[in-house]
Amino acid sequence: DTEEFSPKPKDRKLLEKYQIRKDAKVILAVANLVPVKGIDILLDAFELLAEKHNSIRLLVVGDKENDYGKEMEERVIQSPYSSRIHFTGKVQNISDYYSIADVFVLPTLEKGEGCPVSLLEAMSFEIPSIASNVAGIKEILYDFKDMLFHPGDKNDLKNKILFELNNRSQVKRKLREHVMRNFSIGNEVKAHENTYERIL
Repeated sequence: DTEEFSPKPKDRKLLEKYQIRKDAKVILAVANLVPVKGIDILLDAFELLAEKHNSIRLLVVGDKENDYGKEMEERVIQSPYSSRIHFTGKVQNISDYYSIADVFVLPTLEKGEGCPVSLLEAMSFEIPSIASNVAGIKEILYDFKDMLFHPGDKNDLKNKILFELNNRSQVKRKLREHVMRNFSIGNEVKAHENTYERIL
């Protein structure tokens, strides 16, 4: 729903909850913590960035109550950057999390995705969105190929994140326009209607 997922001011309560300064840059991932989502690759890339950039934070939103989720949380506890990484678990107010994000990342591994709703939501929010070059994602980001990174490549992901953090104003509105033009609910309904008409 492009009306629900549209740009809005940063949610102050969330910034306070996670003690995020106004000048900080927030990297957001929205995914259930299962191995195919590649959150471990995102942690690798974040740690490479955090070595040289003190003002970045990472929020991972999604179900973490499984073996992989617990493994990722345990890894973060051991990280020298643990105070800057937050696993939120499931949340009800997902649009508030999008509001504080500077970059969205979907680091899916090579098995691919269906149609990742979180990617469309982030783009609708005008958030620069970096995602793996795999089936289901590249079909959405076909007009934004420079936002695709090689799945599993932490250095490629790190470089793409850094570029978007420094150049995020260049593409924001185009992302929302792309979603509204090609992936809005109205367009999806129309596509289904056309399919039914062909079948009948």
